Amino acid sequence: MRVLPTILLGLLMTPAVTAAPPRPARSLEVAPNPIVLGGTNRVQQIQVTASGPDGRQFDVTH
Repeated sequence: MRVLPTILLGLLMTPAVTAAPPRPARSLEVAPNPIVLGGTNRVQQIQVTASGPDGRQFDVTH
């Protein structure tokens, strides 16, 4: 049981990690367009791309 105190000490000494603040978005684009679901139990993967105020595009798919 010597491993547990070592792990706990390591966790206490690790700095907190926080997420970066969200980037502002001017517009969103969803692909594919259109999204078509037919039948029962169908799924569709999508990609969401945002455009920032400077015109750069970045992925915001979660």
